[in-house]
Order: sequence, then structure tokens, then C-alpha cells
Amino acid sequence: MIEHGAELREGFLAGDAPSVEAVTGLVDRALSARSLNLGDAREDVRQETLRRLIVAFRAGQFRGEAAPATYVYKVAHGAAIDHWRRIRRRREEAEDDHPQIGARSTDADPTELLQLEDRRRLAQTLLKRLSAGCRKLMTRVYFDEAPYADIARMLGKSEGAIKVQVHRCRQEASRILHGLIPGEPDGNLAAPGTPKTKTPPSPK
Repeated sequence: MIEHGAELREGFLAGDAPSVEAVTGLVDRALSARSLNLGDAREDVRQETLRRLIVAFRAGQFRGEAAPATYVYKVAHGAAIDHWRRIRRRREEAEDDHPQIGARSTDADPTELLQLEDRRRLAQTLLKRLSAGCRKLMTRVYFDEAPYADIARMLGKSEGAIKVQVHRCRQEASRILHGLIPGEPDGNLAAPGTPKTKTPPSPK
């Protein structure tokens, strides 16, 4: 078993069978996460992950200081996210070319669409004003919809530590949101696109 990341990197680039087997095993394990929901696209994402690893290893982007499993998971997760983003862009482009497709797929009221657009713009503004660390974390939680367990493995932290960090970032976001929307109470932060809940009136 190869313990050091530098040895694993050099062995993989040299075509050493144990190293290649170890890296591909880490890739397969990373892509087996149910949250990624790759289905038939898994092999394509697997090949893209291996390609990115070769490029990164040759460029010296992985020096073996971090755990190989953590680094491979990060690369694999990035490849999977890019895959789904490409799929989403293709669907949006198809709807732009054929508006009737989008029209048939939704009966949304125009007012609801405007509200969704307003919330999307608000979310983008909010992300820009967050600290760098919270911006990355909240993007993974709210936009990539990555489970806490997956984020914890990728960052090399415990799931509990990630939950604490998310809670603090929500507090930071709530303070920013309070400034963007006068009268918005602190702590009333929901996932982007989630309608705000109204507090029922007190019984008289």
C-alpha cells in the first residue's frame, strides 16, 4: 500500500500498476456517492477525472502534502459538478432555441417567474458580499447541493465542524440580508429560491 501522496503521484504518472490501481480506486469511490446521481454518465466523468488528475500531477498542483483521497475526491467532485452544469446549459440553450419546449414544461405564473428572478439576483448579490470562505461553502451547500458528509470529506474536516461553519455563515448571510432588505429579521435565511415563511398573527 502506498502511503505518501508524492509516491502515489509519481507512480501513477509512470504507469506503475499498484499506483494506477490505487488512484482509479479512489476515483471510483468518490464517484460512487449517491448524491452525484451520475447514472450512465459515470464513465465519462470518470475519464474526465483521470484526465484532470494527470494534468494536475504533471503540473505539480498536487505535491503530496494533502491526503490523496481528499485531493482525488475534490477533483472528481469538480468534474461531476461541471458535467451537470453542462447538461443544464444545454437544456437552457435548447429552450432558448425552441421556446415552446419551455412553455410546455411549465405553467408558472409570470408573477412567480419575476419573484424567482428577484430571489436569484438577491442570492447572487448576497454571495458576492459574503467572506470568501463562506461564499465557497454556501455555494457547495445551496447551489451544488452537496451533502455535509461529502463536503467534510472534500475539506478534510468532520461533518460536525462543517455544520458549525455553515451555521456561522448563515448568520453572516442573515446580517447581510438584513441590510439588503429593510425589515428582514436576522436569522430568516432559507435556501435560494425558497419562499419566505410568514409568522401567523397572535390570537386575540
